[in-house]
Amino acid sequence: IRDLGGGVMRIIIVGTSNVTYQLQHSGDLGVWTNFVPAFVMPGTGVTNFDDASGAGAGYYRTALP
Repeated sequence: IRDLGGGVMRIIIVGTSNVTYQLQHSGDLGVWTNFVPAFVMPGTGVTNFDDASGAGAGYYRTALP
């Protein structure tokens, strides 16, 4: 995770090419919500998402949908 400034965090995800993942966010590690729609990891095995939601402090994880 990289702080881009201005309240924007970049989440860099490494995974297996052509596998569908779900990026989730939690403020307390107990309740997880989907951050973006499920996505297929590109052929490079690396992708990123920018969080400008202002959701505040929290945690991110990837999961198989």
